[in-house]
Amino acid sequence: MVPLYHVNDYETQKAIIQLQSKAIDLFHSYKNHHFYKNETFQRLFLDTIFEIVMCIEHAIKFLNHVSASCIVVPSTAYSFSRILVLAAAEKGIPSICMQHGIIANEFGHLPKMATINAVYGEFEVDWYQQCGVQKEFLEIIGHPRFDQAFQPPYVIKS
Repeated sequence: MVPLYHVNDYETQKAIIQLQSKAIDLFHSYKNHHFYKNETFQRLFLDTIFEIVMCIEHAIKFLNHVSASCIVVPSTAYSFSRILVLAAAEKGIPSICMQHGIIANEFGHLPKMATINAVYGEFEVDWYQQCGVQKEFLEIIGHPRFDQAFQPPYVIKS
C-alpha cells in the first residue's frame, strides 16, 4: 500500500504568528500611510502571510519527513505547487509539472518552475520554446490532440 501524507499534519502556527505580529507592528508604525492604514489591505496582507508561510512550512517539513526522488504536480499556477517545486529544487529533488489544460495564455504555465514540463504534444513544445524554455526541459507525454488541428485530415483509403 502506498503511504499517504497530509501536509496539515505539520505544525506551522509559530512562524505564521511571528510574521503576522511583525506585520501588525509595521501597520501601527505607519498608521498615517494611505495604504498601510487601510483595514482591507491589512486583512488581505495577513491572510496572504498565513497562506504563503503555511505552504512554505508544509513543503519543507514534508520533504524533510518523506524521502522523495521526484515531485509531480498538476500545475504550478497554485501557491502550494510552486512552493513545493521550489523546496524540492533546493533539496536537489527533480520535479515534473503536468500540463493541466489547453494553453491559451501564459497564466498557469509560465514561468516554468519544475525541472520538466510534461506536455501534450509538439504544439505545446513549440509554444514553450517560443517563450524561451529549452527543449530538454519539455517532455511529450500525452495524446497530441491539439497538434491535429494543424495537420490535413487523414482518410483511410480502404
